Amino acid sequence: MATSTTPTRSLARRYAPLLAVALVVLLALAVVLPRLVDGATGPGGDGRLEIVMEDYRFEPADITLPTETPLELVFVNRDDTVHHVSFGRDIILDEGDEVGFAEDLLAGTTTRIEPSRARVGPSEQFPTLSVGVEPGETATLYVTLPEDRVGAWQMGCFTARGCQFRTGLAGSIEVD
Repeated sequence: MATSTTPTRSLARRYAPLLAVALVVLLALAVVLPRLVDGATGPGGDGRLEIVMEDYRFEPADITLPTETPLELVFVNRDDTVHHVSFGRDIILDEGDEVGFAEDLLAGTTTRIEPSRARVGPSEQFPTLSVGVEPGETATLYVTLPEDRVGAWQMGCFTARGCQFRTGLAGSIEVD
């Protein structure tokens, strides 16, 4: 019986394209998987992220925001009451009610809010800069977060002395 003397490609050469595809898939998973596991959503490549307020909840409720990137955060209020979205950490309690954040995520940043009437505070009622969104309306916050804001933050609505915050109009923000 005659044996073939035709050379065969080495295993490495034969599977090189498959290995390259597998490597690309693994690298993509390394970037995407942490966000899928922790449930956080970030803006698209254009810096835009839509956050819906409906049934006294944020969707998405957990977001990741990059630093040094122009952001366009669009808040859509589908509830039948006004919401004021604040961004910060270290909740202020007044007679047991959550009334705001002690530290403002947006302090010292250049922000633009459209429509301009949606800009709220800082004030005694809203100690941090807030975005006020009327029922059935949309408001957009434009901001670039500096590198010194990296870390865990929150967003929440403190209308009605924190009642909306306690009922679920709250979320987490990871700045990285």
